[in-house]
Amino acid sequence: MRNERKFMGLKDLILSVLLSLLMLVIAVAVVVPLAVLDILTASILSLVIPATVCGMIYVLMTTKAPRIGTYFTFSFVFGAFYVISGSVTTAILFCITGIIGELTMIGGRGKKWRAFVPYLLHWLTYTYAATIQFLFMRDAVVQTYISMGMDEATALSTVDMYGAIYTAPANMLLCGVCAVAASLLGYFIGVKLLRKHFAAAGVA
Repeated sequence: MRNERKFMGLKDLILSVLLSLLMLVIAVAVVVPLAVLDILTASILSLVIPATVCGMIYVLMTTKAPRIGTYFTFSFVFGAFYVISGSVTTAILFCITGIIGELTMIGGRGKKWRAFVPYLLHWLTYTYAATIQFLFMRDAVVQTYISMGMDEATALSTVDMYGAIYTAPANMLLCGVCAVAASLLGYFIGVKLLRKHFAAAGVA
């Protein structure tokens, strides 16, 4: 009877927000220690680690709250963080991803592997949000750096440096492959743990 309700209730919303916040904390926490590495390696690891680790949390969340709104909430929480961080464009991209994720679940709720699609889309957005801005919104990125206190020359050189790395075709392909592999691995681990531990313990 529990799974007959289509839309999120208050309990589902609270659970989804809390677990999404936990995944956000994991994603943000891994960035700091990786700052000592080169840009490309740090970018890849800052994607691979949370996408793999958060899989079990995501599977638990979507199993406990398999409702309309859960997948949007997941991406919206990340988007809200980027609004606070000053990157409205990234926030919008995450909200769009959340909407698309909900649409991909039409007719597929309750099917564990269908729920992988929104998870993959989420981490692809996480991977390519910066790339999209360097490709299509370079001037806006420059202005963002200037607003952070950089002079124009430094902002331009910084954007050119990061842009060259993030928009290089080989790097884009590598990051995309890593996003798919890490998302798949994380989700697979989550499904296995759900069946082996959470279900047996009555958690899911």
